[in-house]
Amino acid sequence: MKHTKRFLPNALSLLRLLGSLMLLCAERGFLPLYGLLGLTDVLDGYLARRWHTESRSGAALDSVADLLFLAVCLYRLLPGPVLPRWLWVLAAAAALLQGSAFVLLRGCPERRHSRLNRLTGLCLFAAGFFAGSRVFPVWAAVCSLLAILAGGQLLRQYKKTANTR
Repeated sequence: MKHTKRFLPNALSLLRLLGSLMLLCAERGFLPLYGLLGLTDVLDGYLARRWHTESRSGAALDSVADLLFLAVCLYRLLPGPVLPRWLWVLAAAAALLQGSAFVLLRGCPERRHSRLNRLTGLCLFAAGFFAGSRVFPVWAAVCSLLAILAGGQLLRQYKKTANTR
């Protein structure tokens, strides 16, 4: 069991990497696979923290798996709905803030996991289940606003940290 505890979080991240590639071409079973991969995203970090098996390589693997999963989901889910221009602007602002925070806090991954950022991730994940529906633009706006708030919170954290150095 000791070895399982050590490797299971990384195995879940690897599963998300491979599953993301499968998601590219999945027609039938897209939503169940999408749901399973979202679950691996929640579990890998939770188990690593709970079992005290966090590592730099595990955090890097998780980040790469998250990035691939996000890229595949954007590719698969966004071409369908036609979104208003204001929503693209809102989403771009959210991406800019979150990207800036990610770059600035790259040496401090634990700071990127604020409650607000986790709520944003949950909201974004749930958006996949609304893709193509009339609710999707409203849901995407809520996700974008949450991401802007979370990105602002992270940038304030960075500013506080930079001022104490």
